[in-house]
Amino acid sequence: MSNYNQPAFPTIEHGFDKVGNPTVFTTEGMTLRDYFAAKAMQELISNSYYSLTLSGNSVFPVPADLSEKSYTIADQMLKAGGYLGSEREQTR
Repeated sequence: MSNYNQPAFPTIEHGFDKVGNPTVFTTEGMTLRDYFAAKAMQELISNSYYSLTLSGNSVFPVPADLSEKSYTIADQMLKAGGYLGSEREQTR
């Protein structure tokens, strides 16, 4: 897994399998890029100026434009953090 797609909220849980043996369960959660995009989208939706200008006087932003802008912001955040545009990036 590249640094670009590292999980934002990995978890490790200890429990027991079906027979009663101790075991560890892990989940990766969403990627860091998806997490940043969700945060950016939340801010864009809550910003009434963006909502009004993006969709031409409508209160609601155009979904395709909103998601594209959100991932653009997320990519910039990853770049600023050293995850994109550096030797650390492996895949996109």
